[in-house]
Amino acid sequence: MIERVIGAFNHWGFNLDDTEIADILWLAVQMRRCDLSPMSELPETPAVTPEIDPNTKLPRDRQNNSPKSSTKTETSANVYPQSSKDNNETSSGLPIKVPTAQALRKKLEISRSLKPLKRRVPSRNEFILDEIATAERIAEEKLLLPVMCPARDRWLEVALVIDEGTSMFLWQQTIKELKQLLERHGAFRDVRTWGLFTDKDSKVWLRPRNCNLSQQKRLHNPRELIDPNGRRLFIEPI
Repeated sequence: MIERVIGAFNHWGFNLDDTEIADILWLAVQMRRCDLSPMSELPETPAVTPEIDPNTKLPRDRQNNSPKSSTKTETSANVYPQSSKDNNETSSGLPIKVPTAQALRKKLEISRSLKPLKRRVPSRNEFILDEIATAERIAEEKLLLPVMCPARDRWLEVALVIDEGTSMFLWQQTIKELKQLLERHGAFRDVRTWGLFTDKDSKVWLRPRNCNLSQQKRLHNPRELIDPNGRRLFIEPI
């Protein structure tokens, strides 16, 4: 048999050695085994499902593992962006929170422009212990008295004055982001927001914002916000 195979290769012009002929014969045997596998010889028969009498009670474990009816379809949940005016009782979908776009542009440039204001000055209200001066007094004057010096405090505080006219309603988100930027900048002692409006006599008044109703009803003259020490910065967005 092998001589016939070698003669056939020589007749076709293939000059093969013993190792190459052995590899070809081994590959042919493997390919024949794959073609004659038991799975390929089995005929395809349709799956038969046993008929179950509906009056027959199945065991409890088989009842739990029985497949669900194919007639049931998965329900889809409707989602929509949530707003302050939505009412969960009347809505038919699931509300989700969607972040709003940034209203205040160039926040980095604004923060950099405020850096010159980020300095500290001697405080008028807070004092700390000067340990070196206290030790020198005890050694020189024999007096057990502490030496206090002013603490270093932020230079300015901010009064953010907002026009309460109807046209300013569109700028509420921008004003909110500006206030957050001033509070998180770290250059100011305090940031407070004031509402600016005029009465019927065209007189200008201020009232605090973001506080309780009793404080909002109290009106302030703009001159009340002037700091005699010159350490209050007024910002009025336009």
